Amino acid sequence: MFWYIISAILLLFAIRLRFPYFIKEAKYASRIARAMYRTTKYLRSRPVYMLVDRFLDSVQKNPHKAFIRFQDKTYSYAQSDKQSNKVARSLLKHANLHEGDTVALLLGNEPMFLWIWLALAKIGCSAALLNHNIRSKSLLHCFTCCGANALIAGAELQDVVEEVLPALREQGISVYVLTDHVTTEGMISLTDKITQASDEPIPADMRASVTVTSPAVYIYTSGTTGATVVLRNKFSSSQFWDDCRKYNVTVIQYIGETMRYLCNTPKRVSDQVHNVRMAIGNGIRPEVWRTFIKRFGNVEIKEFYGSTEGTLGFVNYAGKIGAVGRVNFFHKGIYPYAFVKFDQEKEEPVRNADGFCVEVARGETGLLVSKITKKAQFAGYARDPKQTEKKKLCDVFEKGDVYFNSGDLFRTDSEDFIYFQDRVGDTFR
Repeated sequence: MFWYIISAILLLFAIRLRFPYFIKEAKYASRIARAMYRTTKYLRSRPVYMLVDRFLDSVQKNPHKAFIRFQDKTYSYAQSDKQSNKVARSLLKHANLHEGDTVALLLGNEPMFLWIWLALAKIGCSAALLNHNIRSKSLLHCFTCCGANALIAGAELQDVVEEVLPALREQGISVYVLTDHVTTEGMISLTDKITQASDEPIPADMRASVTVTSPAVYIYTSGTTGATVVLRNKFSSSQFWDDCRKYNVTVIQYIGETMRYLCNTPKRVSDQVHNVRMAIGNGIRPEVWRTFIKRFGNVEIKEFYGSTEGTLGFVNYAGKIGAVGRVNFFHKGIYPYAFVKFDQEKEEPVRNADGFCVEVARGETGLLVSKITKKAQFAGYARDPKQTEKKKLCDVFEKGDVYFNSGDLFRTDSEDFIYFQDRVGDTFR
């Protein structure tokens, strides 16, 4: 027995030496397998198990647990459930919404944003999340794209809506403002109606026709239930770590510039006094990555790549600085993809004499294309079939296959780590 144990230890050591990322690869593959199992189980359940159902389960299990922390206030799961019920009932009564309708939200970071989204999910409606920084024609364009029946705006954004109100009224759009009283013709106050509404649970049959293919949220590309969400009106680099300490934050979400802003703040003796163990996001530069962990401590950074319309994504589970992920045979087997040669002048993939695309070698920059399959479907862009078709590449490696054109360039290194390089053409997220 002793020699069996020694042999096993030596074998593991040899595997670790020969394949340094074996354990992390195995863990990642295991997570993918578990996620696929859960997803399949949810898809087969009748009625379909949705995110709102996950939230309601959490309400039952942990009603008094904090769901939202905002400024100096804390809202539990039970409170958020009741508040979203009030929103749902007020919308059913005053907005005449029906299952399948879409409502556009023009709000900043505040609890009401989440409550309205939950309320819409409870009655089987979709939410279109508008960028509250856009104005005039851009705002009207985004609104028109989602085909919404109504618009809900924050009180501080009333003047923004007034700019496009005539056009909205021409389309017969109902406009609601989160305030107790509004005098502008064509606008309806909503806060007072929410206050008066009942907080009784919303019957599940209100969303009985919702399926896995039903739109849940419209997200505009420009450029957890079970945990506690900490919200802030606006990002503040000077107050960021104080907020993390105040609310005992353990996981943060970032974009590349967020991390750079934090690194540019004056140094403090308390820089590493916090409970943040993980940062999830994308766009962080290698030099900022190194500076961040050196200054703020051993925070596990999970850089990832993905897009709202894409068919796959990458995550840097191994922690290699600068990478967005690693080529994993298990992941690639389920969601086939390739990096192909791309002609920058013609802005199109290079094809060989047979008319097929050509994969790049390690170290060479190539365009990411991902195969469209039953497991990796491309839903396309809302009400824009022309743009949807433009993102499809046909006959990529064989006649009849169809791939999604990500519009993003990558390269892989000798260890199969994947690095984002650039975007091509007019592709922005």
